Amino acid sequence: MGKIPKMVNMFGASFLLSLTNQMSRLSIDKLSEGIVFYAGTCAEIYVEIPDNRVSSFISKYEHDVNIIIERQVHDGFIFKVYGSGDKEVRLVCDIMSEDIDVIDLRILSVEDN
Repeated sequence: MGKIPKMVNMFGASFLLSLTNQMSRLSIDKLSEGIVFYAGTCAEIYVEIPDNRVSSFISKYEHDVNIIIERQVHDGFIFKVYGSGDKEVRLVCDIMSEDIDVIDLRILSVEDN
């Protein structure tokens, strides 16, 4: 292995210094300017299920989507269901509607976050 010529070595050092200076001016904020990050989809659903089956209902589906109880209404519950997209949320809601514990399920709204 021979010596690296002085000119190449100097060029490499100045290139590294230039690269380091440019990288120090970059930041996540600067790189993400003008980029809109997609945060998924949220559906508000009404589900009529027996009061004593709510926790088992949530545990069945929480590994597929993020599901949160918003409030109890006189004959059921309002849930927020969060997923990666409209299609996923609607698919999980279709599966939930076939659940043996579900008496009624209605999608009240679906919106992108």
